[in-house]
Amino acid sequence: MKTRLTPVRIALLAAITSSLLISAAPANAGPGYALSVSGDQYVTATIPALTNNYTFSAWVNLNVGGTMSGARVGVLSATNCCGSVEVTLQAESSFNADPQNLMLGRCGCFNGVNSDGVVLLNQWAYLAVTVDSNNLVSYFINGIADISWDGSAYDLTIGPNITLADNTIRTFNGTLDEVQIWSTVLSQPEILAGMNQSPDIADTNLVAYWSFNNDTGTTATNGARVTGSACDATLVNSPTWVLSGVPFIPDVTTGGATNVSYFSATLTGTVNPCNLPTTAWFQWGTDTNYGNLTSATNLPATNASLGASLSISNLPSSLTYHFRLVASNSAGVTLGGDQSSLMLFPPIVTSSPATGISSSAATLNGTVNPDDLPAMAWFEWGTTTDYGNFTVVSFPGSGSQALPLSYPLTGLAACTSYHYRIDAYTDLGLAQGEDQRFTTPDAPRTITGCSLTAARQFRFQFTGAVGSTYTVLCSTNLALPLANWAPVGAVTNIAPGQYQFTDPASSTNQPQRFYRLRWP
Repeated sequence: MKTRLTPVRIALLAAITSSLLISAAPANAGPGYALSVSGDQYVTATIPALTNNYTFSAWVNLNVGGTMSGARVGVLSATNCCGSVEVTLQAESSFNADPQNLMLGRCGCFNGVNSDGVVLLNQWAYLAVTVDSNNLVSYFINGIADISWDGSAYDLTIGPNITLADNTIRTFNGTLDEVQIWSTVLSQPEILAGMNQSPDIADTNLVAYWSFNNDTGTTATNGARVTGSACDATLVNSPTWVLSGVPFIPDVTTGGATNVSYFSATLTGTVNPCNLPTTAWFQWGTDTNYGNLTSATNLPATNASLGASLSISNLPSSLTYHFRLVASNSAGVTLGGDQSSLMLFPPIVTSSPATGISSSAATLNGTVNPDDLPAMAWFEWGTTTDYGNFTVVSFPGSGSQALPLSYPLTGLAACTSYHYRIDAYTDLGLAQGEDQRFTTPDAPRTITGCSLTAARQFRFQFTGAVGSTYTVLCSTNLALPLANWAPVGAVTNIAPGQYQFTDPASSTNQPQRFYRLRWP
Protein backbone atom coordinates (compact mmCIF):
# COMPACT_ATOMS: atom_id res chain seq x y z
CA MET A 1 0.00 0.00 0.00
CA LYS A 2 1.33 3.44 -0.90
CA THR A 3 1.36 5.78 2.04
CA ARG A 4 2.12 9.48 2.43
CA LEU A 5 2.44 11.41 5.63
CA THR A 6 -0.69 13.55 5.96
CA PRO A 7 -0.56 16.36 8.52
CA VAL A 8 -3.57 17.42 10.54
CA ARG A 9 -4.83 20.77 9.28
CA ILE A 10 -7.01 23.19 11.16
CA ALA A 11 -7.89 25.38 8.16
CA LEU A 12 -8.10 25.15 4.40
CA LEU A 13 -7.68 28.86 3.75
CA ALA A 14 -4.21 30.15 3.05
CA ALA A 15 -2.26 31.67 5.87
CA ILE A 16 -0.38 34.69 4.57
CA THR A 17 3.06 34.56 6.10
CA SER A 18 4.90 37.22 4.12
CA SER A 19 4.54 39.79 1.39
CA LEU A 20 7.15 41.55 -0.67
CA LEU A 21 6.94 44.34 -3.22
CA ILE A 22 10.08 45.23 -5.14
CA SER A 23 10.17 48.15 -7.56
CA ALA A 24 11.52 47.17 -10.95
CA ALA A 25 12.48 49.14 -14.04
CA PRO A 26 9.68 51.20 -15.64
CA ALA A 27 7.54 48.96 -17.77
CA ASN A 28 6.34 49.55 -21.32
CA ALA A 29 2.87 48.36 -20.35
CA GLY A 30 0.45 50.86 -18.88
CA PRO A 31 -0.23 54.42 -20.04
CA GLY A 32 3.34 55.53 -19.29
CA TYR A 33 3.76 58.92 -20.91
CA ALA A 34 1.51 61.15 -23.01
CA LEU A 35 2.06 64.13 -25.29
CA SER A 36 1.19 67.67 -24.23
CA VAL A 37 0.52 69.79 -27.32
CA SER A 38 -0.29 73.51 -27.75
CA GLY A 39 0.60 76.57 -29.81
CA ASP A 40 2.17 75.54 -33.11
CA GLN A 41 3.00 71.99 -32.01
CA TYR A 42 1.63 68.86 -33.70
CA VAL A 43 2.48 65.32 -34.80
CA THR A 44 2.65 63.95 -38.35
CA ALA A 45 2.56 60.35 -39.62
CA THR A 46 1.99 58.34 -42.76
CA ILE A 47 -0.28 55.30 -42.64
CA PRO A 48 -1.80 52.90 -45.17
CA ALA A 49 -4.92 54.62 -46.55
CA LEU A 50 -8.19 52.94 -45.53
CA THR A 51 -11.32 53.79 -47.52
CA ASN A 52 -13.68 52.31 -44.93
CA ASN A 53 -13.98 49.38 -42.54
CA TYR A 54 -11.75 51.00 -39.93
CA THR A 55 -11.66 52.24 -36.31
CA PHE A 56 -9.90 55.31 -34.95
CA SER A 57 -9.52 55.85 -31.20
CA ALA A 58 -7.61 58.13 -28.84
CA TRP A 59 -7.49 59.47 -25.31
CA VAL A 60 -7.66 63.27 -25.05
CA ASN A 61 -7.61 65.78 -22.23
CA LEU A 62 -8.42 69.26 -23.53
CA ASN A 63 -7.43 72.47 -21.82
CA VAL A 64 -9.23 74.58 -24.41
CA GLY A 65 -12.13 73.53 -26.61
CA GLY A 66 -13.24 74.53 -30.10
CA THR A 67 -16.40 75.76 -31.77
CA MET A 68 -18.21 75.00 -35.00
CA SER A 69 -18.08 78.61 -36.04
CA GLY A 70 -14.47 79.13 -35.03
CA ALA A 71 -11.40 76.96 -34.59
CA ARG A 72 -12.15 73.28 -34.13
CA VAL A 73 -9.99 70.92 -32.07
CA GLY A 74 -8.13 68.62 -34.45
CA VAL A 75 -7.63 65.24 -32.79
CA LEU A 76 -6.92 63.77 -36.24
CA SER A 77 -6.48 65.90 -39.34
CA ALA A 78 -5.05 65.69 -42.84
CA THR A 79 -1.56 66.97 -43.50
CA ASN A 80 -3.17 68.80 -46.40
CA CYS A 81 -6.76 69.93 -46.11
CA CYS A 82 -9.14 67.38 -47.62
CA GLY A 83 -6.33 64.83 -47.86
CA SER A 84 -7.94 62.59 -45.19
CA VAL A 85 -10.97 62.46 -42.96
CA GLU A 86 -10.57 64.28 -39.70
CA VAL A 87 -11.80 63.71 -36.16
CA THR A 88 -12.60 66.97 -34.40
CA LEU A 89 -14.12 68.27 -31.19
CA GLN A 90 -16.11 71.48 -30.98
CA ALA A 91 -18.93 73.12 -29.06
CA GLU A 92 -22.16 73.65 -30.95
CA SER A 93 -22.29 77.06 -29.30
CA SER A 94 -19.90 79.92 -29.92
CA PHE A 95 -18.12 79.37 -26.59
CA ASN A 96 -15.11 77.11 -26.69
CA ALA A 97 -15.37 76.43 -22.95
CA ASP A 98 -18.67 74.64 -23.48
CA PRO A 99 -18.85 70.83 -23.70
CA GLN A 100 -17.40 69.49 -26.91
CA ASN A 101 -19.11 67.32 -29.53
CA LEU A 102 -17.32 64.62 -31.50
CA MET A 103 -17.44 64.73 -35.31
CA LEU A 104 -15.97 62.90 -38.29
CA GLY A 105 -15.63 65.19 -41.33
CA ARG A 106 -13.25 66.20 -44.08
CA CYS A 107 -11.56 69.59 -44.10
CA GLY A 108 -12.77 71.69 -47.04
CA CYS A 109 -15.09 68.90 -48.23
CA PHE A 110 -17.88 68.16 -45.78
CA ASN A 111 -18.93 68.36 -42.15
CA GLY A 112 -20.20 65.20 -40.58
CA VAL A 113 -22.86 64.89 -37.89
CA ASN A 114 -22.05 66.00 -34.35
CA SER A 115 -22.32 63.48 -31.54
CA ASP A 116 -25.14 63.64 -29.05
CA GLY A 117 -22.74 62.96 -26.21
CA VAL A 118 -20.17 65.51 -25.16
CA VAL A 119 -16.59 65.70 -23.95
CA LEU A 120 -15.81 67.92 -20.97
CA LEU A 121 -12.68 70.01 -20.68
CA ASN A 122 -9.81 69.29 -18.31
CA GLN A 123 -10.53 65.60 -17.92
CA TRP A 124 -9.58 62.52 -19.83
CA ALA A 125 -12.02 61.20 -22.43
CA TYR A 126 -11.80 58.19 -24.71
CA LEU A 127 -12.98 58.81 -28.27
CA ALA A 128 -13.63 56.19 -30.93
CA VAL A 129 -15.02 56.45 -34.45
CA THR A 130 -15.83 53.50 -36.72
CA VAL A 131 -16.65 53.42 -40.42
CA ASP A 132 -18.03 50.13 -41.72
CA SER A 133 -17.97 48.70 -45.24
CA ASN A 134 -21.20 50.56 -46.07
CA ASN A 135 -19.75 53.86 -44.79
CA LEU A 136 -21.94 53.83 -41.69
CA VAL A 137 -20.22 56.17 -39.23
CA SER A 138 -20.54 55.45 -35.48
CA TYR A 139 -19.28 57.42 -32.49
CA PHE A 140 -18.27 56.13 -29.04
CA ILE A 141 -17.42 58.32 -26.05
CA ASN A 142 -15.80 56.63 -23.05
CA GLY A 143 -16.82 53.26 -24.44
CA ILE A 144 -20.50 54.16 -24.70
CA ALA A 145 -22.17 54.03 -28.11
CA ASP A 146 -23.36 57.41 -29.35
CA ILE A 147 -25.05 58.11 -32.69
CA SER A 148 -24.51 56.51 -36.09
CA TRP A 149 -25.05 58.22 -39.43
CA ASP A 150 -24.94 57.34 -43.11
CA GLY A 151 -21.75 58.60 -44.74
CA SER A 152 -22.20 56.78 -48.04
CA ALA A 153 -22.34 60.10 -49.93
CA TYR A 154 -18.83 61.05 -48.81
CA ASP A 155 -15.22 60.00 -49.22
CA LEU A 156 -14.39 58.64 -45.77
CA THR A 157 -10.84 57.54 -46.55
CA ILE A 158 -8.45 57.91 -43.61
CA GLY A 159 -4.81 58.61 -44.52
CA PRO A 160 -2.28 58.28 -45.87
CA ASN A 161 -0.81 61.56 -44.57
CA ILE A 162 -2.27 62.57 -41.24
CA THR A 163 -1.70 65.02 -38.42
CA LEU A 164 -2.40 64.29 -34.75
CA ALA A 165 -3.16 67.05 -32.24
CA ASP A 166 -3.25 69.40 -35.20
CA ASN A 167 -2.25 73.05 -34.84
CA THR A 168 -1.94 73.78 -38.57
CA ILE A 169 -5.44 73.90 -40.00
CA ARG A 170 -7.09 73.12 -36.66
CA THR A 171 -6.16 73.78 -33.05
CA PHE A 172 -5.22 71.53 -30.13
CA ASN A 173 -4.42 72.64 -26.59
CA GLY A 174 -4.25 69.67 -24.27
CA THR A 175 -2.84 66.16 -23.92
CA LEU A 176 -3.06 63.26 -26.36
CA ASP A 177 -2.39 59.58 -25.66
CA GLU A 178 -2.94 56.00 -26.85
CA VAL A 179 -3.89 56.68 -30.47
CA GLN A 180 -4.94 53.59 -32.43
CA ILE A 181 -6.03 52.93 -36.02
CA TRP A 182 -7.51 49.54 -36.92
CA SER A 183 -8.33 48.09 -40.33
CA THR A 184 -11.49 46.57 -38.92
CA VAL A 185 -14.65 47.81 -37.25
CA LEU A 186 -14.41 47.18 -33.51
CA SER A 187 -17.67 46.44 -31.75
CA GLN A 188 -18.86 48.45 -28.77
CA PRO A 189 -17.88 45.66 -26.33
CA GLU A 190 -14.43 45.52 -27.93
CA ILE A 191 -14.03 49.30 -27.67
CA LEU A 192 -15.16 49.26 -24.06
CA ALA A 193 -12.87 46.35 -23.18
CA GLY A 194 -9.86 47.92 -24.88
CA MET A 195 -10.12 51.50 -23.69
CA ASN A 196 -8.32 50.90 -20.39
CA GLN A 197 -5.43 48.77 -21.61
CA SER A 198 -2.83 48.53 -24.32
CA PRO A 199 -3.88 46.69 -27.50
CA ASP A 200 -2.44 43.45 -28.76
CA ILE A 201 0.34 44.89 -30.90
CA ALA A 202 0.66 41.60 -32.80
CA ASP A 203 -2.92 41.81 -34.08
CA THR A 204 -2.69 42.09 -37.88
CA ASN A 205 -5.72 44.43 -37.90
CA LEU A 206 -3.85 47.02 -35.84
CA VAL A 207 -2.50 49.40 -38.48
CA ALA A 208 -0.99 52.03 -36.19
CA TYR A 209 -0.54 52.48 -32.46
CA TRP A 210 1.17 55.46 -30.84
CA SER A 211 1.45 55.03 -27.05
CA PHE A 212 3.72 58.10 -26.72
CA ASN A 213 5.88 56.27 -24.20
CA ASN A 214 9.19 57.35 -25.73
CA ASP A 215 9.62 60.08 -23.09
CA THR A 216 12.30 61.79 -25.16
CA GLY A 217 13.21 62.78 -28.70
CA THR A 218 11.12 63.81 -31.69
CA THR A 219 9.82 60.38 -32.72
CA ALA A 220 6.72 58.61 -31.43
CA THR A 221 7.24 54.91 -32.06
CA ASN A 222 4.51 52.98 -33.83
CA GLY A 223 3.81 49.89 -31.76
CA ALA A 224 1.75 48.03 -34.38
CA ARG A 225 3.89 45.16 -35.62
CA VAL A 226 2.19 44.82 -38.97
CA THR A 227 3.45 48.27 -40.06
CA GLY A 228 6.36 48.83 -37.65
CA SER A 229 8.67 51.80 -38.03
CA ALA A 230 7.12 52.76 -41.38
CA CYS A 231 4.36 54.40 -39.37
CA ASP A 232 6.51 56.05 -36.72
CA ALA A 233 5.23 59.57 -36.05
CA THR A 234 7.25 62.79 -36.00
CA LEU A 235 6.87 65.47 -33.32
CA VAL A 236 6.91 68.99 -34.76
CA ASN A 237 7.90 72.10 -32.77
CA SER A 238 8.63 70.17 -29.57
CA PRO A 239 5.45 68.88 -27.96
CA THR A 240 6.18 67.92 -24.34
CA TRP A 241 6.39 64.39 -22.98
CA VAL A 242 4.34 64.24 -19.76
CA LEU A 243 3.26 61.50 -17.37
CA SER A 244 -0.01 60.09 -18.61
CA GLY A 245 -3.19 60.26 -16.59
CA VAL A 246 -5.10 57.78 -18.75
CA PRO A 247 -6.96 55.35 -16.45
CA PHE A 248 -5.52 51.96 -17.37
CA ILE A 249 -6.34 48.73 -15.63
CA PRO A 250 -3.29 47.12 -13.97
CA ASP A 251 -0.91 45.15 -16.13
CA VAL A 252 -0.52 41.75 -14.45
CA THR A 253 1.78 38.81 -15.02
CA THR A 254 1.48 35.65 -12.93
CA GLY A 255 4.91 34.25 -12.12
CA GLY A 256 5.90 30.84 -10.88
CA ALA A 257 5.75 29.17 -7.49
CA THR A 258 8.94 29.24 -5.41
CA ASN A 259 10.00 27.81 -2.05
CA VAL A 260 7.66 24.90 -2.66
CA SER A 261 7.46 22.49 0.25
CA TYR A 262 5.02 19.94 1.57
CA PHE A 263 3.09 22.48 3.59
CA SER A 264 3.59 25.77 1.74
CA ALA A 265 4.60 27.65 -1.39
CA THR A 266 5.41 31.21 -2.37
CA LEU A 267 3.35 32.61 -5.25
CA THR A 268 4.97 35.29 -7.40
CA GLY A 269 4.07 37.73 -10.15
CA THR A 270 4.36 41.34 -11.28
CA VAL A 271 1.88 44.21 -11.32
CA ASN A 272 2.10 47.56 -13.06
CA PRO A 273 -0.45 49.81 -11.30
CA CYS A 274 -0.53 52.07 -14.39
CA ASN A 275 -0.30 55.27 -12.37
CA LEU A 276 -3.34 54.46 -10.22
CA PRO A 277 -3.55 53.22 -6.61
CA THR A 278 -3.97 49.47 -6.96
CA THR A 279 -4.64 46.42 -4.84
CA ALA A 280 -3.36 42.95 -5.72
CA TRP A 281 -4.01 39.44 -4.48
CA PHE A 282 -3.70 35.81 -5.56
CA GLN A 283 -6.43 33.31 -6.31
CA TRP A 284 -5.46 29.67 -5.81
CA GLY A 285 -6.92 26.20 -5.60
CA THR A 286 -6.73 22.68 -6.96
CA ASP A 287 -8.33 23.65 -10.29
CA THR A 288 -8.95 26.78 -12.37
CA ASN A 289 -12.03 27.61 -10.34
CA TYR A 290 -9.49 28.48 -7.61
CA GLY A 291 -11.83 29.00 -4.64
CA ASN A 292 -9.24 30.56 -2.30
CA LEU A 293 -8.00 34.14 -2.00
CA THR A 294 -4.99 35.59 -0.28
CA SER A 295 -5.31 38.91 1.48
CA ALA A 296 -4.98 42.02 -0.69
CA THR A 297 -1.85 44.16 -0.84
CA ASN A 298 -2.01 47.88 -1.60
CA LEU A 299 0.33 49.11 -4.34
CA PRO A 300 1.37 52.71 -4.99
CA ALA A 301 0.33 54.68 -8.08
CA THR A 302 3.30 54.19 -10.38
CA ASN A 303 4.01 53.15 -13.94
CA ALA A 304 6.54 50.50 -12.98
CA SER A 305 6.37 46.75 -12.66
CA LEU A 306 6.25 45.73 -9.01
CA GLY A 307 7.19 42.23 -7.96
CA ALA A 308 4.48 40.63 -5.83
CA SER A 309 5.28 37.68 -3.60
CA LEU A 310 2.89 36.01 -1.15
CA SER A 311 3.44 32.84 0.85
CA ILE A 312 0.60 30.44 1.59
CA SER A 313 0.57 27.54 4.01
CA ASN A 314 -1.79 24.87 5.38
CA LEU A 315 -2.25 23.59 1.85
CA PRO A 316 -4.96 20.98 1.30
CA SER A 317 -3.75 17.59 0.18
CA SER A 318 -3.39 17.58 -3.58
CA LEU A 319 -0.63 17.16 -6.09
CA THR A 320 -1.21 20.13 -8.40
CA TYR A 321 -2.27 23.65 -7.46
CA HIS A 322 -3.46 26.41 -9.81
CA PHE A 323 -3.03 30.08 -9.05
CA ARG A 324 -3.12 33.51 -10.67
CA LEU A 325 -2.35 37.08 -9.67
CA VAL A 326 -5.24 39.57 -9.73
CA ALA A 327 -5.05 43.36 -9.47
CA SER A 328 -7.68 46.08 -9.34
CA ASN A 329 -7.71 49.86 -9.62
CA SER A 330 -10.33 52.47 -10.45
CA ALA A 331 -10.15 51.55 -14.17
CA GLY A 332 -11.00 47.90 -13.63
CA VAL A 333 -9.72 44.45 -12.74
CA THR A 334 -7.01 42.42 -14.47
CA LEU A 335 -6.77 38.64 -14.14
CA GLY A 336 -3.28 37.27 -14.58
CA GLY A 337 -2.71 34.08 -16.50
CA ASP A 338 -3.15 30.74 -14.80
CA GLN A 339 -0.09 28.97 -13.46
CA SER A 340 0.13 25.54 -11.91
CA SER A 341 2.72 23.93 -9.70
CA LEU A 342 3.36 20.29 -8.83
CA MET A 343 3.77 20.25 -5.08
CA LEU A 344 6.58 18.20 -3.59
CA PHE A 345 5.82 15.45 -1.11
CA PRO A 346 7.69 13.07 1.20
CA PRO A 347 8.82 9.80 -0.39
CA ILE A 348 6.31 7.16 -1.43
CA VAL A 349 6.78 3.84 0.35
CA THR A 350 5.18 0.43 -0.08
CA SER A 351 5.53 -2.45 2.40
CA SER A 352 5.71 -5.77 0.49
CA PRO A 353 5.24 -9.35 1.76
CA ALA A 354 8.19 -10.97 3.49
CA THR A 355 10.04 -13.79 1.73
CA GLY A 356 12.43 -16.56 2.73
CA ILE A 357 10.50 -17.23 5.94
CA SER A 358 11.91 -20.02 8.12
CA SER A 359 11.69 -20.85 11.78
CA SER A 360 14.49 -18.40 12.57
CA ALA A 361 14.80 -16.03 9.61
CA ALA A 362 12.88 -13.93 7.08
CA THR A 363 13.58 -11.24 4.50
CA LEU A 364 11.66 -7.96 4.79
CA ASN A 365 10.70 -6.30 1.50
CA GLY A 366 9.36 -2.97 0.29
CA THR A 367 9.78 -0.18 -2.26
CA VAL A 368 10.81 3.46 -1.94
CA ASN A 369 10.18 6.29 -4.40
CA PRO A 370 12.38 9.19 -3.19
CA ASP A 371 10.20 11.69 -5.15
CA ASP A 372 13.23 13.54 -6.55
CA LEU A 373 14.90 14.25 -3.21
CA PRO A 374 17.76 12.41 -1.45
CA ALA A 375 16.16 9.76 0.76
CA MET A 376 17.08 7.34 3.51
CA ALA A 377 15.04 4.21 4.26
CA TRP A 378 14.81 1.40 6.82
CA PHE A 379 12.43 -1.20 8.27
CA GLU A 380 10.78 -1.23 11.69
CA TRP A 381 9.94 -4.69 13.04
CA GLY A 382 8.84 -6.50 16.18
CA THR A 383 6.22 -8.82 17.61
CA THR A 384 3.61 -6.01 17.84
CA THR A 385 2.71 -2.92 15.83
CA ASP A 386 4.81 -0.93 18.25
CA TYR A 387 7.71 -2.66 16.46
CA GLY A 388 10.64 -1.63 18.67
CA ASN A 389 13.43 -2.76 16.34
CA PHE A 390 15.04 -1.00 13.38
CA THR A 391 17.17 -2.30 10.56
CA VAL A 392 20.22 -0.38 9.37
CA VAL A 393 19.56 2.66 7.17
CA SER A 394 19.78 2.39 3.37
CA PHE A 395 20.16 5.26 0.92
CA PRO A 396 18.06 4.69 -2.22
CA GLY A 397 19.13 7.92 -3.96
CA SER A 398 16.95 10.77 -5.21
CA GLY A 399 15.09 9.43 -8.23
CA SER A 400 11.42 9.42 -9.05
CA GLN A 401 10.88 5.68 -9.51
CA ALA A 402 9.93 3.01 -6.97
CA LEU A 403 13.09 1.15 -5.93
CA PRO A 404 13.06 -2.27 -4.18
CA LEU A 405 14.51 -2.51 -0.71
CA SER A 406 15.09 -5.74 1.27
CA TYR A 407 16.66 -6.67 4.58
CA PRO A 408 17.32 -10.20 5.98
CA LEU A 409 16.43 -10.90 9.60
CA THR A 410 18.00 -13.82 11.48
CA GLY A 411 17.72 -15.20 15.00
CA LEU A 412 13.92 -15.12 14.98
CA ALA A 413 11.84 -17.29 17.28
CA ALA A 414 9.90 -20.16 15.75
CA CYS A 415 6.12 -20.20 15.79
CA THR A 416 6.07 -16.43 16.35
CA SER A 417 4.18 -13.63 14.55
CA TYR A 418 6.17 -10.57 13.53
CA HIS A 419 5.06 -7.15 12.30
CA TYR A 420 7.08 -4.80 10.12
CA ARG A 421 6.84 -1.76 7.86
CA ILE A 422 9.16 0.23 5.63
CA ASP A 423 9.98 3.87 6.48
CA ALA A 424 11.66 6.57 4.38
CA TYR A 425 12.66 10.17 5.02
CA THR A 426 13.56 13.21 2.89
CA ASP A 427 13.75 16.91 3.69
CA LEU A 428 10.00 17.08 3.07
CA GLY A 429 9.11 14.62 5.79
CA LEU A 430 8.73 11.03 6.90
CA ALA A 431 6.67 8.39 5.09
CA GLN A 432 5.66 5.14 6.83
CA GLY A 433 4.41 2.10 4.95
CA GLU A 434 1.47 -0.10 5.72
CA ASP A 435 1.96 -2.75 8.43
CA GLN A 436 2.83 -6.25 7.18
CA ARG A 437 2.85 -9.48 9.19
CA PHE A 438 4.42 -12.93 8.92
CA THR A 439 4.68 -15.97 11.22
CA THR A 440 7.73 -18.19 11.56
CA PRO A 441 7.03 -21.93 11.32
CA ASP A 442 7.96 -24.54 13.91
CA ALA A 443 11.57 -25.79 13.68
CA PRO A 444 12.26 -29.53 13.23
CA ARG A 445 14.10 -31.25 16.09
CA THR A 446 16.73 -33.74 14.94
CA ILE A 447 19.08 -35.88 17.03
CA THR A 448 22.60 -35.15 15.84
CA GLY A 449 24.63 -37.27 18.26
CA CYS A 450 24.62 -39.64 21.31
CA SER A 451 27.42 -40.65 23.69
CA LEU A 452 28.38 -41.69 27.23
CA THR A 453 30.39 -39.48 29.44
CA ALA A 454 33.34 -40.73 31.48
CA ALA A 455 30.94 -40.94 34.41
CA ARG A 456 28.72 -43.29 32.41
CA GLN A 457 26.06 -40.58 31.88
CA PHE A 458 23.99 -40.68 28.74
CA ARG A 459 24.33 -37.53 26.56
CA PHE A 460 22.70 -36.51 23.27
CA GLN A 461 22.68 -33.44 21.01
CA PHE A 462 19.83 -32.17 18.84
CA THR A 463 18.77 -29.20 16.70
CA GLY A 464 15.69 -27.08 17.37
CA ALA A 465 14.21 -23.63 17.11
CA VAL A 466 16.54 -20.79 18.03
CA GLY A 467 15.81 -19.38 21.44
CA SER A 468 13.45 -22.17 22.46
CA THR A 469 13.35 -23.67 25.97
CA TYR A 470 13.35 -27.47 26.21
CA THR A 471 12.74 -29.86 29.07
CA VAL A 472 13.74 -33.57 28.96
CA LEU A 473 11.30 -36.13 30.38
CA CYS A 474 12.40 -39.67 31.22
CA SER A 475 10.73 -43.05 31.78
CA THR A 476 11.83 -46.72 31.89
CA ASN A 477 8.52 -47.76 30.31
CA LEU A 478 7.75 -46.31 26.91
CA ALA A 479 4.08 -47.26 27.25
CA LEU A 480 3.44 -45.09 30.31
CA PRO A 481 1.14 -42.09 29.85
CA LEU A 482 2.99 -38.80 29.38
CA ALA A 483 1.79 -37.60 32.75
CA ASN A 484 3.87 -40.35 34.34
CA TRP A 485 7.07 -39.30 32.70
CA ALA A 486 9.42 -37.43 35.03
CA PRO A 487 11.54 -34.33 34.25
CA VAL A 488 15.16 -35.31 34.64
CA GLY A 489 17.22 -32.22 33.74
CA ALA A 490 17.83 -29.06 31.83
CA VAL A 491 18.88 -28.65 28.21
CA THR A 492 21.95 -26.61 27.41
CA ASN A 493 21.98 -24.28 24.40
CA ILE A 494 25.42 -24.91 22.91
CA ALA A 495 24.93 -22.79 19.73
CA PRO A 496 22.06 -21.00 18.00
CA GLY A 497 19.54 -23.73 17.26
CA GLN A 498 21.78 -26.46 18.76
CA TYR A 499 21.14 -28.10 22.14
CA GLN A 500 22.62 -30.75 24.42
CA PHE A 501 21.26 -32.85 27.27
CA THR A 502 23.22 -34.94 29.80
CA ASP A 503 21.33 -37.37 32.01
CA PRO A 504 22.45 -36.71 35.59
CA ALA A 505 21.96 -40.36 36.49
CA SER A 506 24.60 -42.94 35.64
CA SER A 507 23.54 -45.53 33.13
CA THR A 508 25.30 -48.34 35.09
CA ASN A 509 22.20 -49.24 37.06
CA GLN A 510 19.75 -48.16 34.35
CA PRO A 511 19.51 -50.94 31.80
CA GLN A 512 16.86 -49.03 29.82
CA ARG A 513 15.64 -45.39 29.82
CA PHE A 514 13.45 -43.52 27.36
CA TYR A 515 13.60 -39.73 26.77
CA ARG A 516 11.08 -37.17 25.48
CA LEU A 517 11.53 -33.43 24.69
CA ARG A 518 8.96 -30.95 25.87
CA TRP A 519 8.80 -27.27 24.81
CA PRO A 520 6.25 -24.56 25.26
